[in-house]
Amino acid sequence: HADYPIDDYPVVLSVLNGGTVAHSFQVVPPVLVVQDLFPFPNPFDNDGTNFSFTLLGAGVAAVKVHVFTQSGRSIYTKVVNDLLDGSHQIAWDGRDSDGDPIANGVYFFRLSVTDANGATTQQLGRLVKLRRPRHTDEPVVP
Repeated sequence: HADYPIDDYPVVLSVLNGGTVAHSFQVVPPVLVVQDLFPFPNPFDNDGTNFSFTLLGAGVAAVKVHVFTQSGRSIYTKVVNDLLDGSHQIAWDGRDSDGDPIANGVYFFRLSVTDANGATTQQLGRLVKLRRPRHTDEPVVP
């Protein structure tokens, strides 16, 4: 059968001894949920990081990743439209909106999800940018 529309539904059950039992159930709109959000790797280097997460109850959603400095200055925003329920990754190369590599330090991010009905949920997190150490070969002294 097709899905029940959002509403309250009465249910009357007939019992063998001739009686009936009345119950009801309610169909509610799906709840928009973001699960298992984590940036990986974190800390990250000049290769960037990926925001991994799972969407539930969205149907079709628009996802926005917004990265900020510790002082609250926006340095990067990316919007991905038409994501379906399931697991996703959004890559970020560690560059600001001008295309310049960000400095080493602590940054904050916000992942916002808006479904087709306009419901929105947000999650916050922290990122750490560390430069890859330079490796030099030391001469071997006998």
